[in-house]
Amino acid sequence: CDAAGVHAVIVCDPTTDIHNPNVVRSSVGTLFTLPVFEADSLETLQFLKERKISIAAATPRATLSFTEANFRTPLAIAVGTEQYGLKEAWMKEAELAVRIPMFGVADSLNVASATTLLLYEVVRQRFSEKKSDSHYTG
Repeated sequence: CDAAGVHAVIVCDPTTDIHNPNVVRSSVGTLFTLPVFEADSLETLQFLKERKISIAAATPRATLSFTEANFRTPLAIAVGTEQYGLKEAWMKEAELAVRIPMFGVADSLNVASATTLLLYEVVRQRFSEKKSDSHYTG
């Protein structure tokens, strides 16, 4: 997240302690370089709506490929758990539903891989508009 210029991470209805040593280790310590919040899904959806931040929901059921979506507006990327996906409230409130095309047996990537692809598509789209900037910061 840090490498992609993310401003904050909101973990909704967490099922894992974000300060668990395994989580910290897998983040290579960058967990402490940006604001990370834990919140209820409904509270977060209201927060995003009040600030006019669009939601892009990642789901294998979407028809729109993530590379075809417009990620140039203020945006929250919503990814669900690997086992259950996103809660229905997120799907209902999302302005965009995007999928990552899969060509093998699996129908989805793990959350970390999917999030990485989505964030770097945001960076690619926004950076292409700002080619003159050598250090794009969002």
